[in-house]
Amino acid sequence: MTQRLLLPASRFLLALALLLLVVVTGLLAAGAGAAALEPVETDPHAGAEVGELHEAIRITFDEPLLLERGVNTAVVLDGETGRPIEGARAEVSGYSDRTLLIHADHLPEEGVVEVRWTVRDRMGEEFSDTFSFAIAPGAEVDEAEPLEGAAAEPRGRESLVLWTVLIVLAVAAFGIGVYFLRLKLGLGKSSLEEDAH
Repeated sequence: MTQRLLLPASRFLLALALLLLVVVTGLLAAGAGAAALEPVETDPHAGAEVGELHEAIRITFDEPLLLERGVNTAVVLDGETGRPIEGARAEVSGYSDRTLLIHADHLPEEGVVEVRWTVRDRMGEEFSDTFSFAIAPGAEVDEAEPLEGAAAEPRGRESLVLWTVLIVLAVAAFGIGVYFLRLKLGLGKSSLEEDAH
């Protein structure tokens, strides 16, 4: 009596599902730890020379910010003295959860302005950095280039996870298809089974 050495289809599928679960969990953990919240554009641009600010200072990030009051902050400094400019306050824009608005009512009429920001992403992880620009009477346009990659599409963790899951599922579907095709064509027997005949 020949002992069948092939796994039944249900055991094979269960083992494959467990393997996929381990792979997807590992990829999600690695992706969550590797991604860093980064600004893709500032207005005024870093290093720019502007005549005046008509609206708030804006920083647009590549991922959404945490929408809790008080966790996203900014300090605006007079670049000449290094002293904080009074009345500066930060808030996430009502139009985009990727944009931090910094209101500074008492900016100097001329000189370098430094902006130090601290924000949190949706996972609660904190990021901070600094950029500066100059106010120069008579300057008409912001002549600096936007930050590198500003024109690129935002890279969200969600899209990375979605593509990872889709690729893993496609590989699994291919593997299952090959397994059942081998069974259908009678190619699923092991070499031990063939020797027993």
